[in-house]
Amino acid sequence: MLQRAEKCRTRLQAYCSNWRPEKGSKDDDNDYGLRKDILSPEEWEGVHQVIEVLKPLKYYTKRLERRDISLQDWVPIIDRLISHFYEASQRFKSMDDESPIYEWLHICCEMAWEKLNEYYQLADKSPVYYTAMVMDASLKYEWFEQKWSEPPKRDWIPGVKFMVSNHWKKSQEALSKLPTPYQAPPQRQHDDEFDPDEHMRISYASVKPQANAFAQYCAEDAIEGFKLSDWKTMEKKQPHLVQFAVDHALPISISDCERSFSSAKFTLNPLRACMKSDLFEALETLRAWYLQKQQDSDRSDEEIGRKEELEVISKALEGDGMDGNTEL
Repeated sequence: MLQRAEKCRTRLQAYCSNWRPEKGSKDDDNDYGLRKDILSPEEWEGVHQVIEVLKPLKYYTKRLERRDISLQDWVPIIDRLISHFYEASQRFKSMDDESPIYEWLHICCEMAWEKLNEYYQLADKSPVYYTAMVMDASLKYEWFEQKWSEPPKRDWIPGVKFMVSNHWKKSQEALSKLPTPYQAPPQRQHDDEFDPDEHMRISYASVKPQANAFAQYCAEDAIEGFKLSDWKTMEKKQPHLVQFAVDHALPISISDCERSFSSAKFTLNPLRACMKSDLFEALETLRAWYLQKQQDSDRSDEEIGRKEELEVISKALEGDGMDGNTEL
């Protein structure tokens, strides 16, 4: 609404200035005039500052609604918003003498900063947020060491490490108490039966997770561009570590099933109440395939359009450069 008002600033000002009271009006509030609602240039500057302050909040709110967002994204986003509102609060505080609007903006940003700090402290009540960040191989503890390099955040790092390592130990203790899955013994061949591969066959020891697997993982450097699917390469050697990472690094919500329920009400309408389950499943599958193909084509069209725009801009810049050389 504020963005729309700023875009229509000239129209709003003209509408308020051209307003005239109705003739013969018998309202009690005869002194009211729409001209009193005309904003001054300082007030319009305050509207602009509010829009700029709220932009990161709008962006990260939409970002958290995406399907690929996991628990490891929560702490960095809140940390970024806290820094943003603190910097805005200090900036408006230094401008208090210029206008009372900046004093009001300073108070608003300071209250937002305090509220975000309250949410930030709630992360200490559960170790899953910090654990999800550490088990993201592209972050690990290096994110804390780089982003929390200054006090007082630097003093929080030992507590985070203790919380995450303690959570790992408790999960392994709980896992050790679970019964081991039953494995059928290998079938023995008869003595008189010929085994053509016996000379190449050896017995393999069962994979035992290393006791210091978590410490060794944390000691290694963060891997740039690491994806969740890359844990498959370590699943055989470190099954407990991989399972621990997958339990914390998976996206918070996979909404594909929810979309299927939403689209099902359009497929299974009152005119199709007697539809069989196999036909209903086929229709929903075709719908999902079609939508996925349409999304891929739209994405490719956007990339093609972006490339064409860049080519046009680069050619225009080259043309300007050539004209400049000819004039010289």
